[in-house]
Amino acid sequence: MKKIIINFCLLFYFICSSEQEIVKISDDKPFITLFCHGLQGSPRERFYYSRHGFIEGNYFGRIDADEKNIPENSFVDRVHDGINFPENHIYLGSSNDTEQCKKTLREYKDYQVIIFATSCGGVTVLNALREEEFPQIKALVLESVPHDMVAVAENIVSNYNFDFGWTRTSLERMIKFWYTGYRYNSQTPEQAFAHIKNKQLPLFIAHSVRDEIVPVRSALSLYRAAKKADFEHVYYCQLENGTHDHIGWDNDKKLTNQGGIYRACLHQFYKKHLLPSDEKLLSKLDNCIPVMTPNLSEVELLFVLYALHENRLKRNRSRTNFLILYACMISSYVIFSLMK
Repeated sequence: MKKIIINFCLLFYFICSSEQEIVKISDDKPFITLFCHGLQGSPRERFYYSRHGFIEGNYFGRIDADEKNIPENSFVDRVHDGINFPENHIYLGSSNDTEQCKKTLREYKDYQVIIFATSCGGVTVLNALREEEFPQIKALVLESVPHDMVAVAENIVSNYNFDFGWTRTSLERMIKFWYTGYRYNSQTPEQAFAHIKNKQLPLFIAHSVRDEIVPVRSALSLYRAAKKADFEHVYYCQLENGTHDHIGWDNDKKLTNQGGIYRACLHQFYKKHLLPSDEKLLSKLDNCIPVMTPNLSEVELLFVLYALHENRLKRNRSRTNFLILYACMISSYVIFSLMK
């Protein structure tokens, strides 16, 4: 009987030791960051994010011939496929883009992956995660990502004073005309959260209120959709300055004050979820985690405020259009009078 008890204890110790070893091996997997750029971006963008400290981890990526002298500290690579001209090879985050993204993620199943996606690249990633589960992904950063491609088209035509009451169908036809790889009636990026199984996946959503292409309500829509889909770790970082293509730095690629705040918030997010972070950057800003986790009531209030702001912009554009039309009519009258 004593021998049986001893054997049982040894077996129990062996099982516990094995489990601990498995956990240890899993934790020792190296961190990498996959960078997925947007429609107007390029793989070279990864160097700006790496240089300014937005991305931490090990570097395993491909370096093109003209980029060998640029220092790296992170793995970042091109996930987006088919975004180069001609336009009929642009899939706007679906189809071939999604398949390429899933293929890349499968190649790094033995790593702990952080995905850093910008603009349309975020659409690609969300579509990939909707279709397939990737347990190696430890965090997802979404910067300037649209919640709906049709809403982006509507915002663009409105910015160019072509706001003539477009329907969703007519806007989709316009998108399809320019980008024939686009699929009609595609599910929107915000709908992807309901299909992603890992609700523990940390999400960091960053957006500028001055984004001229993707309005800031896209970020709010993504945040709201993730919270309603029962994601437990969702953060929203709103910047007061920065354009769609330069949210954290200026045209000379120099980090702005808002970019510094964005970077500090991002590293606080990294540290909270046990991801590679820079202690020096953490000390540059007080704890902003509570500020980045608004409740749904606060989000709805922000929706109302931004809707009022957008309506005011539309009225200003309408007034401007009227003045331009009136000036053209007066000019035409003067010209024809002189011709007589």
